[in-house]
Amino acid sequence: MYTVPSLPAPGVFADTDAFLASPSGQGWLGQLADNFPHTRYWRDRSDCWSLRSLNALAARIIDAHYDGHDVEEAMEAEYPPAEFWPTWHHEVDSEVRTLLLDAGGRDDGHEILDAIRSGWEDMAAERDDSCVGDLFASYDRCELLFRFSPHRWLDDSLLHSHRPWPEFAELAVTENLQFVLGNLGYTIGQYRKASGNSHKAYTALPSLARRRPAPIVSWEQVEELVDNACSTSFLVCLYPKISDGHRLRLRDSKTGPRTVWLGEEAIDLLASYPRVPKVSWIFWNQRLRKPFANVQSAWEQVRDAAGLRDFRLHDLRHTFASHAAMSRESLPMIGKLLGHSCMKSTARYAHLDDAHLLDAAEAIGSAIESAISSGR
Repeated sequence: MYTVPSLPAPGVFADTDAFLASPSGQGWLGQLADNFPHTRYWRDRSDCWSLRSLNALAARIIDAHYDGHDVEEAMEAEYPPAEFWPTWHHEVDSEVRTLLLDAGGRDDGHEILDAIRSGWEDMAAERDDSCVGDLFASYDRCELLFRFSPHRWLDDSLLHSHRPWPEFAELAVTENLQFVLGNLGYTIGQYRKASGNSHKAYTALPSLARRRPAPIVSWEQVEELVDNACSTSFLVCLYPKISDGHRLRLRDSKTGPRTVWLGEEAIDLLASYPRVPKVSWIFWNQRLRKPFANVQSAWEQVRDAAGLRDFRLHDLRHTFASHAAMSRESLPMIGKLLGHSCMKSTARYAHLDDAHLLDAAEAIGSAIESAISSGR
């Protein structure tokens, strides 16, 4: 690594384009990309981010979840991949210039260098399997701080109590309060009903204020938050710790990139598997130092050891889904767990969910029998 591969023959750059387009030229560029790889997303890049940039990323992720958009694309919009030119300038350029000089060329052959750089970028991009999720690969949770405020300055963002102390039922009804409640998943009307607050609004409130689709805290928690404030004027912030250790991000599945949720047993099994320093893969070929391209041979050994015949690896998905249906998980939930993009794919398990219908029929029958017995 970090050495320029030897040229296949002298004088190949007499016709640069023809050489780089030839099989030998493509092979040389491939070796160059292997020796000087470019990583668009590397883990250390996330160590220098500010709280502001992390909050911006978190906001994009939350919006993507609510809008049903791809989370990876939302993250890439906030953190675009690293450009190729720093890698070329700091690592590749001088080595290639030396090669050209040794081969009898000139170190100012910009057209040749530009052609080599273009070919190297293409080859390096093909070999780079990093993704934006790798920026957080070693983190098992995300800690965020959100300030619920429609204003930039803190003094303009405060909530106020009508009492000399903070009291849940005595908050001033302002645009700030409406904004906070909306981010918690509630409206002013719901707050008045829950607290008994009857104070008039200071000013006319926006009629189309955005509200979170579902509450993220209970009214009891909101009341506790207000009552524990240290002043009659205060800010509301959200500081969640979001566990991320149960998600397995697949970069390439049959339906495209998706997230697989893992149970505790799977997490424990992966955690117990021996790891090798500086090797990011869990299952990999130690001889080739690459991840496995195919697991069929390993699967056949496991299948035969278990005494299973005519059992495919894909049948495990059907077994998983069947048990989920028999455990009374809803079909939409099963579809999400399997990564189905269409409910028709999940409908095959509907017959295993008949226990719900049986329970409903028995409940209705019992109600009718009770009504008849009581003469109602």
